[in-house]
Amino acid sequence: MFDARPRERGTRRRRGAALALALALLTFVPVRAQTELRLPALETPVETVQVLPDPAEPSLSGRVLRGLRGGAVVWSVTFPVEAGALLPPVVDGDTVWVAVGPTLQRLSLRDGVLRSRLFLPAEVVSLERSDEDLLVTVRHMGRVQENFTVRAGEIVERVVYPPAPKVTGALEAGASAGLSFDPLRPEDPLVARRVLEARVGQDPENPFLQLYYARALHLSGERAAANEALQRAVNAHVPFFVHIRLAVLLDTLGESLMADQALLQARLSWAALGYDPALPVSRFALNAYGNPLGYTELLQRQNHALRADAWLRFLRDIAPRFEGYEAAYRNYADWLDGQGRSGEAIDWRNFSRELAAGSLYDLGPGALLIFRDAARFAVFALLASLGFALLALYARYWSQQSHDLRPLGGRLRSWRRNPVLRLRHAPLSYFTFSEKLVVLTLLGALLMGLAAWAWSQRTFERAQHPVLNFGTYGGAWFYDGIGRLNLDANAPETAFLLGTAAQLDGDADRATELYRSAPNVAGARNNLGVLASARNDEVAARNAYREALSLDPRLVAAAYNLQLDPSGFEINFQRQYRSGLRLAYPQLKQVYRAFDGQLSGDLSRMVTEPWTYLMSVPSGLPPYLQAVWVALLLLAFTVTVLWLLVPRPGRARPTRPLSYRLLSLLVPGSGLLDEVWGLLLLVPWAGVLLVLLSLRPEITLAFPQLYDRAHPGLPGFLTALLIGIYLLNTVAVLLEEIAVWRRERRLADRSPSS
Repeated sequence: MFDARPRERGTRRRRGAALALALALLTFVPVRAQTELRLPALETPVETVQVLPDPAEPSLSGRVLRGLRGGAVVWSVTFPVEAGALLPPVVDGDTVWVAVGPTLQRLSLRDGVLRSRLFLPAEVVSLERSDEDLLVTVRHMGRVQENFTVRAGEIVERVVYPPAPKVTGALEAGASAGLSFDPLRPEDPLVARRVLEARVGQDPENPFLQLYYARALHLSGERAAANEALQRAVNAHVPFFVHIRLAVLLDTLGESLMADQALLQARLSWAALGYDPALPVSRFALNAYGNPLGYTELLQRQNHALRADAWLRFLRDIAPRFEGYEAAYRNYADWLDGQGRSGEAIDWRNFSRELAAGSLYDLGPGALLIFRDAARFAVFALLASLGFALLALYARYWSQQSHDLRPLGGRLRSWRRNPVLRLRHAPLSYFTFSEKLVVLTLLGALLMGLAAWAWSQRTFERAQHPVLNFGTYGGAWFYDGIGRLNLDANAPETAFLLGTAAQLDGDADRATELYRSAPNVAGARNNLGVLASARNDEVAARNAYREALSLDPRLVAAAYNLQLDPSGFEINFQRQYRSGLRLAYPQLKQVYRAFDGQLSGDLSRMVTEPWTYLMSVPSGLPPYLQAVWVALLLLAFTVTVLWLLVPRPGRARPTRPLSYRLLSLLVPGSGLLDEVWGLLLLVPWAGVLLVLLSLRPEITLAFPQLYDRAHPGLPGFLTALLIGIYLLNTVAVLLEEIAVWRRERRLADRSPSS
């Protein structure tokens, strides 16, 4: 039989072990809890107060600023020569202001670390303290001075930055000064990192140092720290030209996203400082402002299409009317066509045409050059026409004059025997009244062409003045340059231009006074409305906007202020980068009138002061040769006017000798000068011949704004046109010969001898 007792004993043992384990678990929890409750309570942490060192006493020796405490040097800062001239420091509480070139730097007196930097438009020549403010004086390019006030660490007045490379490039020059390595491509990144880390620690507000430091970190493998330094560089509080230069450097390093952020900051700074896309910007100014145009052209040459597009759109936003924009947009549109992006190409071409609005005859910024070349072309064509016309008329009356002068002793002796009678038989005396009118017409047209040439050349040169081509108006440098241009004080456009500058500078009273002296200028009325709105006079403001639109329905600023939802590049910029109402800016043709009046004024001067005016014509000749042709031209015009009513010699009558007939065939129109056909054939023939001559490589005379000398189809077209003129002239001469033959035949039939 099977015995069950050992099994029961094993079961009882297992049950006892389980019970013991359960009791142990039950007793463990309270013991643990009791143990935790007996732990000593944590003490409340005591906040540690950092004891700052006392401010040091600044001491400037040479280009080293030291902080002295108890006679010991506790910190020192060396300012490189490249940063600009130094002035004695001015203490402001626990900080010290130091004028370094065109900047004011605020350093802590405790550790010498730079706390902030203010950018001024020129090198500082005076820094003084007045109560709670700092009084700062700068000198622009060695001439005009400008005063600023610094209050609570900020410049009170508006700052306008002229295109001065020494000023706009001072921050970068100071950042790279004294470095024994290329900060963008150091051979030893670790050494570069140590050097740049020390510099960034002393001057954390310099974005170029942050960029150099980020580059060293990146090459050392510390990508996260490098990105943080790049972000600090891009977000630095600096003017637009620093952001643009940073964007160029970032782009060259392959940091395109950071470059785009820098360009966005540049757009915002451009708008905040009162610069506007409505105003032109010269290539010189762009070079001083970081050279975005030059970098864009470099990207295009290197076929970096995406980045070139980004930079060209940046220029389109802030300064679409940059110097040479027509060719740049045209070339880019052609490139887009080649890439099959015709829609974008059409957009760029339409945008270029939009920019031409407001210029002379809406021809764009090159309108004056086109007008100048047209005037030059007309002058040379008229001069050639006049010469050939006189040659043909002399050939016509040469034999008659010789016959009449023979009894007086001939052509030369007659001047000694009877000069008055010899003058009576001058070649001009034999011309018919209609022929004299033709000569007088050619001379008058020649004088008008010279006036148009002089006006367009002078106006173009003055329109290129730097103060009119840097993206804004205002500031001492602007007013100094405007004063040198001798604006027409009575022109309403002058009041509009100066009023806009005053309004941008914050001088509302002066702007209002100037605008009210230009009641018929639409832009001035719009800006008066903006001033009224600033005074919370919305009724007057809206009335002013409506008056502006009635004067110029195309004025987008007034339409925008009336919330009529206009479109255009100015409005796009206003919506994205500015807030508030839109100012109107002088258009190109208004700027021309402001400082040079209109062509009619030049014609009046030619009538009242012919010698002085013609001597100012930019012919490129030495003064003595200029005086010779001016004297001959005025003499010819005077004699023609005087001889207009002088009767012809008694036996003088129009003849058609063989030499005259040959000239009438060789020189179209020369045989028909007593009719309108003569001028209609002679002047175009001279013009076509002039263009054909200018196509020859050895001829320096050219009119590039009127035609392209390299165009392959131009010679053929001109040759066909010349042949057509000769055919018309031949037909006209034959008809004239037939008419003369019939007239002589009728006279012969009526004569008694017949």
